Amino acid sequence: MRRRFLSNVGVESPYDPADVTTVSNVENGLAEKVPTQADFLSVGGVTALAEALVQRMDVGRVLCGHYPNTYIAWMQSVSAADLSM
Repeated sequence: MRRRFLSNVGVESPYDPADVTTVSNVENGLAEKVPTQADFLSVGGVTALAEALVQRMDVGRVLCGHYPNTYIAWMQSVSAADLSM
């Protein structure tokens, strides 16, 4: 996938598989601080979200994992056999 991404876009892929764990940890920590939807919509909830996103993960890199160029590189890298169970 990285080779395809580089060929398609001309720069290295920022995708990092470890981001899955990072996002999960941020979600779990946020759920502890903001347990309900009403809490999430409060000033404290918005502050907790902003703090979690800024301090605990590289949001830009995480988002790059969902850009069309990343999906295209993945599609070019796998075969139908790789996708079947």
